[in-house]
Amino acid sequence: MNCANGRDTPGDTKAMKKLLLIALSTSLAMGAHAANDKKFHVGGGVSAWKLAADSNVVRGQFNLTTVEAVGSYSIFPWLLVDGKIGTGVENEKATFQSSSILYPIADIVTEAGVAGDPTATPPVEAVAEVKEAAVGKMFYQQPIKANVNYYTSVHLKPQIKNDTAAFYGLIGASFLDIEYKVGNSRSRQVSYLGTIGQPNEIELWNNGSWVDAADSDTISQTGAYLSFGLGVSFFFDRWTLNTEWKSIADSDKLGDTGLAFKTSNLSMSVTYSLF
Repeated sequence: MNCANGRDTPGDTKAMKKLLLIALSTSLAMGAHAANDKKFHVGGGVSAWKLAADSNVVRGQFNLTTVEAVGSYSIFPWLLVDGKIGTGVENEKATFQSSSILYPIADIVTEAGVAGDPTATPPVEAVAEVKEAAVGKMFYQQPIKANVNYYTSVHLKPQIKNDTAAFYGLIGASFLDIEYKVGNSRSRQVSYLGTIGQPNEIELWNNGSWVDAADSDTISQTGAYLSFGLGVSFFFDRWTLNTEWKSIADSDKLGDTGLAFKTSNLSMSVTYSLF
């Protein structure tokens, strides 16, 4: 400031503007940093679950949705404990299908034989029946309806962060309670001309008909499983937007169906920093 005339020179004005910009940016950064360093965070979210058959010979999967309450506590700026509790908001029915390996079956008559009749006019010559080697394969279908009754999870959440975002990992356990309604299974035999030794030369002969079995059941599956994942957070003052993917260690086999599932989920949540 020029003391003689009481007016700012152009140089003083530029310096003041720079100081104001520095002060403003510093205060915003400190405010964001302070919000991100709050100890307790609470909120809610939604998860999309994928339960796929854990088998090379069985095909099928469920896509389920849950809503959840979320809470976390910052042990250190780089390490949080994260907890969730949720419940399913819809169930889904899926049909799981598998097939057997090829196996020999009785030879198939491809041309019917004709009895000869020399007394007919004109005479009818006999035609021999033609049979060809054949193989079969069984196809099985099992309709199942699934619903997540509830689940909880606790994870350690190490993170790398700055004032606007964080990248983090997850390692911990998930407790799942899922109900499966298993419908009547059905099967059919598909027949092919050919032999097992020449699988590339077999020819479809008959798809067969589906045969139903009476084996419906309702199975509740409950257990705690190792789970791990990755996520990213974005900070907006005291609000945080989280997006993460988790994989749940393989569950137990489902009753007598022989099925087990690869389970994972993709979730999005919003939390608020309390204090």
